[in-house]
Amino acid sequence: RTDTIFTVKGPVQDRFFAHQCQTYNDVPLPAPDTYYQQRILPVLLDSVDRNSAAMTTHSGLFNQVVLHCMTGVDCTDGTRQKAAALYERYLAHPAVSPHINNGLFGNYNGSPDWTTRAADNFLLVSSRTSDMAMMLSADTLLTMLNPTPDTAWDRFYLLRGGENVSTAQISPGELFRHDFPVFHAAFNQQAQQRHFGQLIDTILSTEEHGELNRQFITATNQKHSTVKFVDAPSQSRLNAVFEPLLPEGKLSPAHYQHILSAYNLADASPQEQAKTLFCLSTAFARYSSSAIFGTENDSPTILRGYAEALMQKAYELSPAIFPSADQLTDWSNRFHSLHNAFTCTSVVAGDMQRHARQHFPDVLSSILPLAWA
Repeated sequence: RTDTIFTVKGPVQDRFFAHQCQTYNDVPLPAPDTYYQQRILPVLLDSVDRNSAAMTTHSGLFNQVVLHCMTGVDCTDGTRQKAAALYERYLAHPAVSPHINNGLFGNYNGSPDWTTRAADNFLLVSSRTSDMAMMLSADTLLTMLNPTPDTAWDRFYLLRGGENVSTAQISPGELFRHDFPVFHAAFNQQAQQRHFGQLIDTILSTEEHGELNRQFITATNQKHSTVKFVDAPSQSRLNAVFEPLLPEGKLSPAHYQHILSAYNLADASPQEQAKTLFCLSTAFARYSSSAIFGTENDSPTILRGYAEALMQKAYELSPAIFPSADQLTDWSNRFHSLHNAFTCTSVVAGDMQRHARQHFPDVLSSILPLAWA
């Protein structure tokens, strides 16, 4: 049936194109094989040429078509040239043109640079906000459409009126849901494989600590939080929850068992248990940093203590997963501000995260919230 499309223009091709617009504007296109690259993509380009409004009304589909034309190894030079020409028309559209002269796009001078997949050549217009767009490279677009646990979800520019705006306090999940839905399903699938929230639900039951639970979970959905827990009432509130879990500064046996139960680790080896505790410690170090619940000058002491207790239990279970005993001591000193150790816990969180990513990335990617990864 698809062969008919290549020989009969008009209603048949129009119906095919309408179906593609309806189906693939908000979800990724299938990975294009040789047949798709040599037969389907040229038809889609021809359809866009004859229905140019679809460039902006179906920006998700159009950008995917051009992406695959430019990166597909079996696409012809003619296909690439036509895709580039159509993209020039797209860039001239009033909804798109404000975003290309900011010194960031393409060749930094208002034009795409198709000689490299690293250039930020692609502009997706928001499906909700008329003056908002996402700018990203071919490599980033490809990985976000077909992500792995290691995919970074912040390697794009968010533009408003052509100007770069911070995404620090924007939830990627909400941004994709409302403005760039072509990424939403893939992001959600990856997010559902992250299980840090199970520890929060273990510590902060929604029945007893509903507001704190919501604040802790909300903070995992963005890179920076405006909620801070550094004043005395806030720290007292946290102390009431966490101090019973940390008699003498160590995880209580009961709480340790609750963690193992939450992550189905009761029968796991000590080393596997240690890896999970290490990654949980990394996340709580992030909570205590200025990025989330701390500030540049202060941070919630009990959260630092809880992060350190998780780390110490991990070392007790398996010293082999740590870089060295000296590194453990250094991180511990930083958590407690001992011996003039630099105390920024975001540095500790970053160091621990890099170590976990290098030595047990599968465990890290099953725990660390996607917005923090």
